Amino acid sequence: MNILSQSLVLVIFISIKLTAFGVTKTAFASGDWKDDANWTSASYPNFDQTNGSDDLVIDITGGTPGKITLNDNFTLKNGTVLTVRGCDTLHITGNVVFSNGSFLEVEGCAVLIVDGNVQNKNNSNNIVIDGFFDIGGDFDGGTGSVISGSGTIDVAGTVTLSGSGTITTIVLPVDLLYFNAIFNTDKVDIRWSTASELNNNFFVIERSQDGYNWQEINRVTGSGNSSVIREYFEVDLEPLSGKSFYRLTQIDHNGQSQTFNIVPVENIEEGKVTFNIFPNPTSQYNISLFFQGFDSEEVLVVLRDMRGKEYYSKVTLIENPNEIQLLSVENNLPAGVYLITASSINELYSQKVTIK
Repeated sequence: MNILSQSLVLVIFISIKLTAFGVTKTAFASGDWKDDANWTSASYPNFDQTNGSDDLVIDITGGTPGKITLNDNFTLKNGTVLTVRGCDTLHITGNVVFSNGSFLEVEGCAVLIVDGNVQNKNNSNNIVIDGFFDIGGDFDGGTGSVISGSGTIDVAGTVTLSGSGTITTIVLPVDLLYFNAIFNTDKVDIRWSTASELNNNFFVIERSQDGYNWQEINRVTGSGNSSVIREYFEVDLEPLSGKSFYRLTQIDHNGQSQTFNIVPVENIEEGKVTFNIFPNPTSQYNISLFFQGFDSEEVLVVLRDMRGKEYYSKVTLIENPNEIQLLSVENNLPAGVYLITASSINELYSQKVTIK
């Protein structure tokens, strides 16, 4: 079976077994997985040499969603447990193998990104995805392999299932094009768009101060069944002070739900200069920059990968204090994490963006 850029939703759930032996290693700071400082045990996993007994936990402390990156290939060995928790992200830039007898759980709201290919070995049936699993290459599921859970897998390449290898899929009830939340003077403008909707009852907009505890602030009626682009707009008139987070959940008529990406928002003092990137993660053809506080200023925008290679550099004129511009990159960007800087005469700002 060949599937190109198709979202796979998993509907079977199995409990995950935790190993009783070995050491639990928990990531506690965002950064590179190869950095000892990112592990409470001061010993990071050795890529293809996990010892078959340790529990590896991606659970960034500090109360806000974080990210750990492994710039290498990775094999989850027999007996090793890997868990991605909360709304945190594990990004592996190489290829990944799930060995028979290994355990992987991506909890709801958590994200696992693999830039390369993924292989689920024969009889590997302890892989549970309740969050989001993004595969930039191909997926190969061996005989007797099972991936289950209530989350979503997005495969950019080819999906191959051998023998009795299984992934149970259904059609996504909503194909979301984007979800943005942008601070505007004294309120937050919330916009989203869908390419199609199936049996969609309503949307729920939630807000959080820490990215973990969520409060519903509004409900918006969906379009039921739709095959055309729909645009939605709401306003939060009483935003939280400082940094907060917004997320969108879709509820269908059967009561099933689907939660989309989390968007950070900074409650900016009047006159303060800053800029935001949305959506994030995104594709190279959908990078939008929101400038606030710049007014009739020339700003140099530069996009580089984390090794410093430059892919985009342009001076742009910001003509009003709250302006949105689309960054158009001519060269094909490999999937990964990039740094975008915006500098004027007096200010320099930078933010990371993940390209899927």
